[in-house]
Amino acid sequence: MITIYEKMWFAVNKSRANSLAYVTYYEDNKAFEKRKQTGLNWSNEEDGILFDNTPTKGFQVLGVTTRYSTDNKVFDIKDTVRDFSFQIPSGNLTGLLMDTTIVNGVIQDELIYGREDGQTVLIPINSKAYKKALQDKEKIANKLKYADLKCGDVFKMINDKAEYLFLGRWKCKFELESALRTRKSGGYWNAKYAEYEYETLPKVVLEDSYQYYYINLEPNSWKSYQDILIGKPSHKIIEVVRNENSELDLNVLAIAGGYVVESNVGRKYENDKDIPYTGKSKLTFIEAIKK
Repeated sequence: MITIYEKMWFAVNKSRANSLAYVTYYEDNKAFEKRKQTGLNWSNEEDGILFDNTPTKGFQVLGVTTRYSTDNKVFDIKDTVRDFSFQIPSGNLTGLLMDTTIVNGVIQDELIYGREDGQTVLIPINSKAYKKALQDKEKIANKLKYADLKCGDVFKMINDKAEYLFLGRWKCKFELESALRTRKSGGYWNAKYAEYEYETLPKVVLEDSYQYYYINLEPNSWKSYQDILIGKPSHKIIEVVRNENSELDLNVLAIAGGYVVESNVGRKYENDKDIPYTGKSKLTFIEAIKK
């Protein structure tokens, strides 16, 4: 997915050819401050420049660079308006060749900065990619939350063809079986040769907080070992396709259906000295209470 941000930020490394710059997108959060500091460290500058990401003419193709760590090739581009250069992936240049007119290395069309797969890209404003980016931006702005869904709703996420089934909000209980591990012999220089003794501990019942749960109706080939998953705030839900069954019961799915339920309690208690959570630990679903 190509994302277009309102503002961009750059810092020029004056020791690099063609005023090569570190370029990133601006957001009012700690993540941007971290990226900004990375750019300042790389450029040896005390500050960078923030600018409005508006359609601009005058971008120039300077040449190609091969990355030292990989065989990937990137293309050096000059922003002649703001007087710095940066790099775009080869796939982005291919798109520019198809959607723009280039004369003596200078792109004649208006372009705007975007981000795709963690890289800075240029998007012609007369291209299909630009129109789709605007549509995706609008969908994200109007995205739904799990709290907006009803049990049984089948929903879709941005840039994802899969359909997901919403199960509602539940508080789950799990039984924790664990054991303390003690080295019996060997393995002092190589752990794989060690022998261990395990002391079985009393079973403990753990209760998770209320979570939103869903099922992927079209699991990927790398299918998660959990079948019933916890909804995350970062998920971008764009539409409800239909409602299949408003009476879905997580207990029936987990116990009778054999579905494995994702849990946060393992991570929560992993470092709890009173409840050891080791390699011999096992969580078993007991029941779910619907809110």
